[in-house]
Amino acid sequence: MHRAATELAGGDSTLTIVLAAMAVESQLAYLFMKWNRVDLTSRRNPTDADEEEWEERWRDIRSVAARFDKVSTLLTGKSFDSFLSANGDLLKSVRTQYHPSGEALAKDFFVKVLFHKRNRVVHFGKIDFQEIGS
Repeated sequence: MHRAATELAGGDSTLTIVLAAMAVESQLAYLFMKWNRVDLTSRRNPTDADEEEWEERWRDIRSVAARFDKVSTLLTGKSFDSFLSANGDLLKSVRTQYHPSGEALAKDFFVKVLFHKRNRVVHFGKIDFQEIGS
């Protein structure tokens, strides 16, 4: 995220989008692995086979929206949107600054604003974002 902030300050919105999405995806994977390890450690020490199984499960979760829900459920016992609905102050600054246009669910907003744009860069070669909101 620090590199994304540096790129944004330098005016490169396109690279900022890619780096920010990578940072979010990396953190989701990290939390998924860490909390599976924490849960298992209360019963026994995790093995290489356990970690391989977690990696396989993570790879099987294809969409970023499903990954948001999987990690949120692991950490809070609630889906991503359910958790944020119960903790509205967490989204207040995002909603104030970016005015999500009709997204009923916070997860949909993040997917649309960050990951759809990342996909346009990575998969379709769109490299002319002028600003993050475009």
